[in-house]
Order: sequence, then structure tokens, then C-alpha cells
Amino acid sequence: MHKQSDSFIDQNVNDLVKGDEYYWVWFLLFRSKGLIERLRDRELQEAVGISMAMAGVLLFTHILGEKATITEISRWLFKRPNNISQIVSRMEKQGLVNKIKSSEGRKRVIIILTDKGRQSFDYSLKRIAIKQVMSALSKDEQKQLAIYLEKIILRCVEQGASDFKRLLLPW
Repeated sequence: MHKQSDSFIDQNVNDLVKGDEYYWVWFLLFRSKGLIERLRDRELQEAVGISMAMAGVLLFTHILGEKATITEISRWLFKRPNNISQIVSRMEKQGLVNKIKSSEGRKRVIIILTDKGRQSFDYSLKRIAIKQVMSALSKDEQKQLAIYLEKIILRCVEQGASDFKRLLLPW
């Protein structure tokens, strides 16, 4: 029954995108992103008990240093501050980060890594699942894909995401 259901869905997807090359490429990109995220999430969960979202918070907490606030982290991760706040609260309960009140203002809170957070961050830099997936492409194919994706990002900026330009292509 499961196979028949999958076949029905596959046929319906094919029918919907037939003749629409733009949508088909977008659909493949979207599906690839989702599958890679699942593999990465599983890798991080099994190894150090964190989600991909938590790994993102660890990364930008490390990069931003004493400027690592909920607002600043949310800007870099393209998430709403309340979502990052919830993630940080869970991370604090797990002993990955601490919230420190800033001397600059009573509402301003700096996020810092704990020793456990640094260990999880260090593991996250291995990026095993990402390397395994990307190894399906040769080095030249990876470079080409990066060029194509950068073109897509720049087109997004042209189409109205200009306020995100600094965040999309940091180089």
C-alpha cells in the first residue's frame, strides 16, 4: 500500500511540474535542502544531542562574541527573535549557553557558550552529513553549483531582498 501511495504522489508531482522548468528546478532545490537538513539534524542529534537550529545559534554565538544577542543571532539566521529566544532557552536548560545581562542596557542580554556548548560547536564543525552528501559532486561540480546558487541569491536581492544582501553573501 505504501509503494502505491508513493507512486500516486510521484505521478501527481510530475503532472504538476510538467513543462514548468523553473518550478521543477526550484522543487529539486527545495527537496534537496529538506533532505540535507534531515540528515544534518540526525547527525547532530545522535552525536551531541542538538538540533541544526541549535548548531546555527552556537555558530553565530561563537562568531559574534560579545555582540551575540537574540536580535543579532536572529538576523544572521533569518529567524524571528522570538524563535531564537525559545531555542536559546532550551539550549540554556541543556547547559549549552548562558545569558548574561549586558552593562549597556537592562534589556540587552548577551549569549555566551558554556564548555558543553563549545564542545557541541566544535563537533558541529565536522559537518559529516554535509560532506557525505556533497561528495556526490566532484570538486568542479561543487564549484559550479556554488556559482549557480550565488546567482540565484543575487537575483533574490534584485527582486526585493536587498535588505538581506549583507547577510546573504558575506564576502
